[in-house]
Amino acid sequence: MTRGSQVKAKRLVWWELGLVLQYAINLLAAREGKGKSTVASSWAARETRDGGTVLWIGTEESREHAIVPRLIASDADMDRVIFIDVETDLGTGALVFPLDLHAIENVIREHSVTMMFLDPAKAVVPPGFSGNDDIAVRQYLEPIATLAHRCKVTIIGLAHFGKRDGADSGQLLLGSVAWSQVARCVLSIAEDPDTGTRVLTNTKANYSGTDRSVEFRIVSTMIDTDDGPTEIGSVEWLGDTTLDARDILSGLHDDDTHDIDRWLSDFLANGSVKATEVFSSADAAGYSKDQAKRAKKRLGIIADRPHNPGPWFWSLPIALSTERTEQGAPSRALPALPALPVRSEGVQQGAKPPREQSAHDCSLPPSPAAMPAKLPASKPEPPREHRRTIRGQPASSYPACIHCGKPVVAGQGEAHFECSKRQAAS
Repeated sequence: MTRGSQVKAKRLVWWELGLVLQYAINLLAAREGKGKSTVASSWAARETRDGGTVLWIGTEESREHAIVPRLIASDADMDRVIFIDVETDLGTGALVFPLDLHAIENVIREHSVTMMFLDPAKAVVPPGFSGNDDIAVRQYLEPIATLAHRCKVTIIGLAHFGKRDGADSGQLLLGSVAWSQVARCVLSIAEDPDTGTRVLTNTKANYSGTDRSVEFRIVSTMIDTDDGPTEIGSVEWLGDTTLDARDILSGLHDDDTHDIDRWLSDFLANGSVKATEVFSSADAAGYSKDQAKRAKKRLGIIADRPHNPGPWFWSLPIALSTERTEQGAPSRALPALPALPVRSEGVQQGAKPPREQSAHDCSLPPSPAAMPAKLPASKPEPPREHRRTIRGQPASSYPACIHCGKPVVAGQGEAHFECSKRQAAS
């Protein structure tokens, strides 16, 4: 038994303020082709420029044609990027978690890794794994979360959204909701249909105290390769925004957004109103509580609690209230926000302002179900091979092919398979 008085409170440390939490699992999610890997490459490059070392575990894309070019386009220090190769008795193998976690921990410590990317988050699941099984997902992710804390490494996993519309990122993720429940932050990307820019929002902000959103665009960048120059996408950060990825993902059109903005500014035109009354009136008008909260953010609505304990009140900002009095029409007064990049040495938990909530709200997350010691019988554990050697090495240190002279980065030995075939045919 441990008493609460024996537990020392610790501050949260942000890698990117309000978005990426250090020493934890963060999920970066979007629909296909919306820039997940490009954003991840931008963050990986930034970590290497800041003196950190990045471990990139990817299974979906080619190192030579996609991963490395994106990192180069993002100005990464490639000597600080590590890839993993697995050797078995049968040749080249694949990483499997939790089977290979101990070996990965050795690589992390040997190379002083500070950030790890799983591209995708399901890259190293065991055979028979079901991403729809809550228990299996938790048994896969929780040891990785423990590794992040123990080794002081920030982990970012890439995940896919389904095609259906919705504002709940946990429901949009393909598979079990446990993916979003175990992750400390879920970062959602959506494309603004009007401008083509992308919006990245922390849609699971349990720890940040605010739903931070930033805007970016994908730009074409020319890089040099051994085969000649080529173009690849990279991120141009545009700074903080009042747009919210959830509004776009939910299929909420501009007309709907303007409607609730007008409704809320009209509702508050005569003075401050209890937050609970705002929510109930919004519901009666056909708007959800989350829509009302996002309209509050866009309009810069002031939330005040005159007496604590006591109810919260919403009121129009002075500039917006004055314009409504003079012109009889709503306008926006947006708060100034810092531009990226922003780095935080930590947020003191006790210093966070009180969070407004109605009598029906509860900020406590649901208690996780008890975990059995092993995966269900229908999910067989991966067979252990006789010998598994896992090595990490800098992306710039791969051997040159004996035939063409280009780097051999896929564990193919001293020559590319295609080069060996052509040599044998000749």
